[in-house]
Amino acid sequence: MRWRTRRSSATWSAPVLEIDQLSVSIASMQILRDVSLQVPAGSMTGLIGRNGAGKTTVMKTVMGLLKAGSGSVRFESRDLLAVPTHARARLGIGYMPEDRRLIPELTVEENVLVPAWAAGLPDARSRLQKIYELVPEVKAFASRKGLPFSSLRIFKSGAACAVPVLPAISTSGLLMYAPVPARLLTTRTIPSFAARRASAGR
Repeated sequence: MRWRTRRSSATWSAPVLEIDQLSVSIASMQILRDVSLQVPAGSMTGLIGRNGAGKTTVMKTVMGLLKAGSGSVRFESRDLLAVPTHARARLGIGYMPEDRRLIPELTVEENVLVPAWAAGLPDARSRLQKIYELVPEVKAFASRKGLPFSSLRIFKSGAACAVPVLPAISTSGLLMYAPVPARLLTTRTIPSFAARRASAGR
């Protein structure tokens, strides 16, 4: 497993995320052993590795969905392992699970707003408008139910592939975790969104 960071035009400040000597076991199997990495503020960082290398385990541990056996995880210099799972989203960390499923009974727009509502963020509607500014193509899907976007068949090309990413963005100000299959990165919308987000300083 490797991590790569892409520099932006802005000068890097202190790392927004620091993982040091992190080890994690699931049941009796050790998945991570002494993993260390840093994510600079204002950067786009990719965690690369084959299936089973531990990429998702790193992300779930950062979000508090898995317990660290040893090591440390710091977010904006704060000991993240001491923060309860439900409180980590309020710190500005967005997470998109691998299955990328939406709540089928809700519209796309409501799905985007759910994490902000759950976190009790008072500016949920303004966050939604910022998302539409970053990915204007997705606004066309706002009133559609989430069910079609829960199917992997929708992820072929175009703005539809970005829809399941948006709920994670609605609560994240500085950091977003998104285990995205490589085929999605070949579409136009995901790289376009990343470029807009970086240029906007979000």
